[in-house]
Amino acid sequence: QIALGSRGSVFDAQATTLGTVISRDVVLILNEADVDTTIAHELTHLVVALVLEGSILGKVQIPAWLNEGLAMYNQGTLEGEYRAALSVAIASDRTFTVRSLTSFSGRPGDIGLNYGESYSIIEFLVKQFGADKINQLLATYKRGARDDDAVKAVYGFDQDGLYDQWRAYVGLKPRGAVSTPQPNAPVAPTAAPQ
Repeated sequence: QIALGSRGSVFDAQATTLGTVISRDVVLILNEADVDTTIAHELTHLVVALVLEGSILGKVQIPAWLNEGLAMYNQGTLEGEYRAALSVAIASDRTFTVRSLTSFSGRPGDIGLNYGESYSIIEFLVKQFGADKINQLLATYKRGARDDDAVKAVYGFDQDGLYDQWRAYVGLKPRGAVSTPQPNAPVAPTAAPQ
């Protein structure tokens, strides 16, 4: 814990860090109980960083849902607080949008759902489209594509479309894109209130 350093008193009191990548040569494991899954998680981060290395743009940033989702997926089955948080969010229809998972909020109460939903999004992508598409997505990021462009280039829909398709996968109704009238398009009259 001393080597890890503090992320703030509230965060430190409410969240437990199981492991972290310090550098490409150093992985810090703080979880003795589930060391195998923690190692799989952290090594996934290293592999993803190596895949993205050498981009013409320098360091490539990928969204947290992709990076943490892959790491969680490679751990194996989603368990514990992550599964519970995801189940509650799905049951109450209070999931995060894919866009909001581009970076995690840092609120300790959101950690379980951040990781659980990211896992589930990756699970959906792998089961529906295959693992090769994940490799294509990482390669698209490496070439410099932004989030929506990268997802659309590989899957044919943007992050909002991904969210809708994932929602259907977990049994929720898709939110759908909000339609807005086009300029110069006729607008249907609305009824006057009674």
